[in-house]
Amino acid sequence: MPLLRSSRRILLGEKITPADVFDDHSERVIAQGRIVLCALSLLAIWLDPAQLADSATATKVLLAYSALALALLAIPFWKFPGPVAGYVVHATDIGFLAALVMLSHARPGPFFAFFTLVILLAAALRWDWQGVLSTGAVLAVIMLAVGAVALRSDSATASDDVGLNGAIVRGVNLIAAGGFLAYFSALRVRRREQLSKLADWPGPDPSHMSSPSLATVLSHCARALEVPRVLVVWEEVDEPFINVAVWKDNVYEHTREIAGGLDDFLRSKHYSGSIFVTTNVRAGFVDMQSGAARLKTPIMNEELIRRFQIRSVGTAPFVGILCRGRVFILDRGSWGDFLLLLIKFVASRIGMELDRQILQRQTEEAAVARERIRLTRDLHDGILQSLTAARFQLKLLSDGQRDEDAQSRLNTIKQLLNNEQIRIRDFVRQTLPKSAAGEIQDNGHGITGSDCRYDNKEPADAALGPVSLRGRVVELGGSLDVRSSPLGTELQIRMPLA
Repeated sequence: MPLLRSSRRILLGEKITPADVFDDHSERVIAQGRIVLCALSLLAIWLDPAQLADSATATKVLLAYSALALALLAIPFWKFPGPVAGYVVHATDIGFLAALVMLSHARPGPFFAFFTLVILLAAALRWDWQGVLSTGAVLAVIMLAVGAVALRSDSATASDDVGLNGAIVRGVNLIAAGGFLAYFSALRVRRREQLSKLADWPGPDPSHMSSPSLATVLSHCARALEVPRVLVVWEEVDEPFINVAVWKDNVYEHTREIAGGLDDFLRSKHYSGSIFVTTNVRAGFVDMQSGAARLKTPIMNEELIRRFQIRSVGTAPFVGILCRGRVFILDRGSWGDFLLLLIKFVASRIGMELDRQILQRQTEEAAVARERIRLTRDLHDGILQSLTAARFQLKLLSDGQRDEDAQSRLNTIKQLLNNEQIRIRDFVRQTLPKSAAGEIQDNGHGITGSDCRYDNKEPADAALGPVSLRGRVVELGGSLDVRSSPLGTELQIRMPLA
């Protein structure tokens, strides 16, 4: 605990925040804890000198250790020790504890239990559960060794409760404390790894921005939460559909259904915004952020339970700008309180991802609509202007102009119509795919003037036969055969009836 910073704030009358208490470098926390350990140890010897066989020597050892603690307290404020220095300092702490144990002739007491606990905590802060187990093993060997030496000592008697029995008592205490610390340290490591996995959230692939990335997101959630299935049910604003996406055994499925069967994800409206986990959805017992509760069964939508065979589930809602829904984490063998926070995080991120995808789709659709309007307006304006000019020329022609004037105006009208035909043809080529743009001109003697045959298996880029007609037939799942000869052209179109 960062005592110096907290003490300064107390003296200045400032409010102490959680960051002041918990957010500090581990070496500074250990150094300040060592100071507290030395002060309490000197106080314990002063109050009860009998707990040490040689209290005077023990006091000198503790004073020397206190001087070292003050020096180590100053070091982290200007330079953090490296890994090797951390090992050396930890070994020094263990060495001072061994000296005090020898001076006590292995007599058990709360003084040494507290000393041992602090050293184990330092190991946990530095090296997690591996450091706790290693330190515990070293301390156990020291306890047994000192106990064995005390048993052979002439100063030890059977009535002093010293020697090997005292070492065994300390060893048991040490194993219990080390085991608990190792477990909580391993738990801290596991939670840190889970958060790290979730934090590595997949983003959209820049090369496939238009493709859905929800499959990648659900796959990531399944790996991070260690579950085989993840289910997401949501509805979009102003859409009459319910979307159902499920990740199961590395396979992604997404369906859109008419609203009605899955509208209410939970039966109770009172808990519609709740996050909960349960190992049996039909039992009614759930763990929520507010604590354990019993809900009326079935908790969830009966259709959801039956359709996806849900039993063990953790679920959280999400409400986005363009959608709302629920995430269901399925088939986990056990649930912890920490998973409630992880599921809440997952639901929030999935809601944001769906909002992003919906907004991207709407943006693309709006861009396509604007482009169509622009092309339509350009085509409309051009045709209207050309037809107006042609009508004007026809009106002048009908007013009885001379033959040469009439021929000139007819040529002008012909040119206007020909230009507009080219304009429309260019518009079709720009709007439709390349293979779908084409035109057939037949003067009654066949397409090429000789015997030939084309079908829809010919490359579209070859521009053989009626390309536009062939493109439309292929889009509808049919086939087109073209037979051409000097006598004319024959088209055979086959379309599926269903």
